[in-house]
Amino acid sequence: MRTATLLIAIIAMLALGVPSRPVAQDAPEREDRATEANDEKVSLLLKWKKGDVQRYKSTQVQDVVQEMAGSPTTETKTVQIIVSTCTDVDDDGIATVEMKYELIHHHQKSSLTTTEWRSDRPEEGAQELALMMGPLSRATYTIKYDAKGQIIEVKGFDKVIEEVVEGYDEGMRDMLRDMMQGSMSDKAMLKMMNDGNAALPSIPVGKGDTWQSETRANMGTSDMIAKFDCVLDEIEAGKGGTTATISGKGKLTMVEAPEGEDRNAMLGGFDITIEDDEVSVETSFDVDRGLTLKSVITQSFRMIMKEKGGDLTVDQTTKSTTTMEMLPATADED
Repeated sequence: MRTATLLIAIIAMLALGVPSRPVAQDAPEREDRATEANDEKVSLLLKWKKGDVQRYKSTQVQDVVQEMAGSPTTETKTVQIIVSTCTDVDDDGIATVEMKYELIHHHQKSSLTTTEWRSDRPEEGAQELALMMGPLSRATYTIKYDAKGQIIEVKGFDKVIEEVVEGYDEGMRDMLRDMMQGSMSDKAMLKMMNDGNAALPSIPVGKGDTWQSETRANMGTSDMIAKFDCVLDEIEAGKGGTTATISGKGKLTMVEAPEGEDRNAMLGGFDITIEDDEVSVETSFDVDRGLTLKSVITQSFRMIMKEKGGDLTVDQTTKSTTTMEMLPATADED
């Protein structure tokens, strides 16, 4: 039972995300536009100024049906409030940002059990989750961005892994460390954060422009690639500034992981295939301030995991919606 709950806790932690800048992408393909006004181009790069405070609420709702031993549908909802403060921007335009979790609230329900923990009531709820999520919620993380908004350094997650590991029996620590490092180390989070806003282009675009973006996530011996076809739907000027609206649709594919790549140890014992996949994204971006106002990602897919050299097969269908929206800079303003 302890090991099963541990796996639930790890999977819950892997669902945690942060607002971030995308990796560099291909130049958009220009489309013919009817009016000269549509030739206006805007930059959708993240901008930081010293003293900036950005506060986001992330809500992920996920339904999983797992065809293994008759397991029922599992409904999961994870809510996070994340606060990022820019402490410095140097002469080269490199911004140093401190990030903290103001709130983590994880709730998981099936016909068999209900598991819940929230960081503002840490002594209540599932204490196995507290062992995992408590250190994550208490830590301060340092993130560095270059002048183009690309994340170049992440620190703080390695320390969290070690704090989590110390809370478990010595015999479990090496296994747990290996399972977490592939997805939650400083290096892994650097990549994950840079993939976070994959719908945004790295060069100026105009209304009607289209472009492609791609993210890659390790799944053990395979990588899951998400490829998006994106379009800038609208540029609207209002009293609060100029807002760009972006939409995109994508597909998921599995490919062999490159040699030398850090791999997710938890999934390394399985061959994984993806079927019936659909992914879409909608993003509102503040052009003047250089930040995401709201982003909604929906996805559904069937994942089949077959144990290497064994008889275990996990067949699950997942539907999820993740919403990231900007909040006032302080809780007093909510």
